[in-house]
Amino acid sequence: LARPVGALAHEGAAQRQLQQWEPAAANLTRSLALLLEESAFDHACATLTQLIFLHIDQENESETMRNSAHLWQLLHNGRLDGTNAEPIKAWWACYRGLQLIGDPRADEAFHTAAELFQTQLTHIQDQEWKQDFTYQITEHQELFQAIQLARGTL
Repeated sequence: LARPVGALAHEGAAQRQLQQWEPAAANLTRSLALLLEESAFDHACATLTQLIFLHIDQENESETMRNSAHLWQLLHNGRLDGTNAEPIKAWWACYRGLQLIGDPRADEAFHTAAELFQTQLTHIQDQEWKQDFTYQITEHQELFQAIQLARGTL
């Protein structure tokens, strides 16, 4: 039975994507080690955020758990200065990773992400920017939907 050409194209695209995940994870892991060695904690926070989402997409539970725990520690160590870290994204990634592995700290991570998001949103006066802030940044859109769902308004 011959496979349709469209299915083969999608299968090939999926294989290329899978081949890219491993080098991406390896490069991010190397980058993280160097950033931590240089005490560049804000950049390390952003790198951990990317690693968590990558490992969630790969369904790699052990790496998700390891990187979520590491990000949790980084978010609590008081050394982030906010120059390069995106705290909303970081707390959202931490929540997603911790939630996936059933860690009870996920609730705190969710509430912190939601509080940071709401605070930032209240400081945006321009309605168009407020819409973009909420819907054009994937992590913000996911967080906003989760907040609405938690409130029972979705």
